[in-house]
Amino acid sequence: MRVSLRGCRGWTLPFALRSESAPAAPAAMPPPRSVFHGLTAQSAGGVRLPISLTATHNGKVWANWDATMNCRPGTFPMTNVTPITKIRPDGTFTRSERYVIRYKGGLVDHFRVKVTGAFRADGATGTLEARVRTTQPGHRFRPCASGKQAWAARG
Repeated sequence: MRVSLRGCRGWTLPFALRSESAPAAPAAMPPPRSVFHGLTAQSAGGVRLPISLTATHNGKVWANWDATMNCRPGTFPMTNVTPITKIRPDGTFTRSERYVIRYKGGLVDHFRVKVTGAFRADGATGTLEARVRTTQPGHRFRPCASGKQAWAARG
């Protein structure tokens, strides 16, 4: 791809487009210091939501992913950074989290998220799920949930 802007000579940026397919090779531990990028089953504005996983040098993984949660009425977008999690010898991992975000005026969001996955010789697959319950003295809010969403990523 060649990019040029007014007042600039431009630059060339190579990239590759790949057709989507879920990794299907046998289970395997990921290479140390490897990065996997992929998509979840959810979309926002017609664009699939991303997930990225980074395998560390010592058999652990952390992830960064987006989800949308249904909150009648409407939807609530969120980004989550899953903390470092141990990868089992069979290449699988699971991380459940609970955390709270407090705002002025007594508004509090109570998050519950879960990510599961399995590394394979040609990538990784798994599921993610997010829920939030908002509380504030004197107010009632409906809970929001993404539902269980599949994801697939390749290195």
